[in-house]
Amino acid sequence: FGRVGRATAEACIADGHTCSVVVNDDTTAAEIESLGAVPVIGDARDTDTLETAGLSTAKSLVSTLSDVDNLVVVSTARTERPDLRIVARVADVAWCARLTRAGADDLVPIYRTAGEHLALSATTAGVVGIMPTRSGITTEELLVEEGSPFVGRTPSQIMEMNPDVVVLGVRGGGNLRRWHEVEGPISAGDVVIVVSGDHAHLAIN
Repeated sequence: FGRVGRATAEACIADGHTCSVVVNDDTTAAEIESLGAVPVIGDARDTDTLETAGLSTAKSLVSTLSDVDNLVVVSTARTERPDLRIVARVADVAWCARLTRAGADDLVPIYRTAGEHLALSATTAGVVGIMPTRSGITTEELLVEEGSPFVGRTPSQIMEMNPDVVVLGVRGGGNLRRWHEVEGPISAGDVVIVVSGDHAHLAIN
């Protein structure tokens, strides 16, 4: 229940999920409860502790320990629940292959992901938010400014202008509309949500 674990728990709870947090002592139990999560005191590498936390009925498991401890947690959980979705944070990307073999469905290299996100945000004009993926495809929220060639155009026209881009929707006036629900043209101040294999070629300003 460090910075990453806390942020993960907060996000899960905010999204309406029931969340158990495994910690090795009770010093953070009250803090965990204050978030609306259930503290489970024990060693996350131990099967009994994971069972107490709800392993048998869980939808997914997130392991935010050290790389070596995550390897044990992932392996233990995968043995007990072949169908469970398991996600682990990674500090050293050299551990990715081992964690994948142990049964992790997805890995989040904390430092590399943060660095890539910072670089993309710093070098891409008009980007409000970026969500890079391991596949090389990037989801972006793009602010349409005055004078942008997107002003006055529809999502279909934007995709015609940018063949490598898929417009998912448009956010404006407090509403999120899927691309096919956008009846009128896009206006300055709208945010266009797109999926792109090469965001650098998408000029909107």
